[in-house]
Amino acid sequence: MASPIGHLLGAIAVYTAFSKRDDKTVPSGKLGYILPALIGILPDLDVVAYVLFGFAYGPIHRGVSHSLLMGIIFALFISLFFIKNGFRYFLKTWIILSICSLIHPLLDYLMGCGSKVPFFWPFDSQGYISPVQLIPTAYYSTSFSGLLEVVVMPETWKGIFLETISILPLIVANTRTDKIRYLMICISLIGFIVTYVLYN
Repeated sequence: MASPIGHLLGAIAVYTAFSKRDDKTVPSGKLGYILPALIGILPDLDVVAYVLFGFAYGPIHRGVSHSLLMGIIFALFISLFFIKNGFRYFLKTWIILSICSLIHPLLDYLMGCGSKVPFFWPFDSQGYISPVQLIPTAYYSTSFSGLLEVVVMPETWKGIFLETISILPLIVANTRTDKIRYLMICISLIGFIVTYVLYN
């Protein structure tokens, strides 16, 4: 899995790319960051469900919660809270959050290692994984104490740093002038290149 930081940053980057700051037909302000962050980390509830309750439907991690269908369903559930704002508001929110939900399985796919990602469940149970690694390796555990150990591992913080310099500039690029936008895109590319060199 990519780290939770990488997942929430990736989803926020997508949200800011598809919604304008002055767009009143989708949630903005703090909600414009909270909602995509939430949708970005929801698929990892499979690990939380196993650690807290011993529940697993299929693999402990990268199971059905990482499919595109479940991402669309997660986005629908969150968007329903905004149906009172009108159908257009609800629909546009659902579409953008559905696109944001794709970032989680995509980042896990681009990690190039670990369990395969079942993008097309339930229509196809075959999983997929990238032949090259563009996202740093992140670790997880199936126990609470193991998760605490993962948090303090130097490799975890190295991965979070690389994810941050690869993805955070894309969020900044979506909200700034052209000169800063190009600079941020260059910093992001450098982050992905460094990750590729370190992990391949």
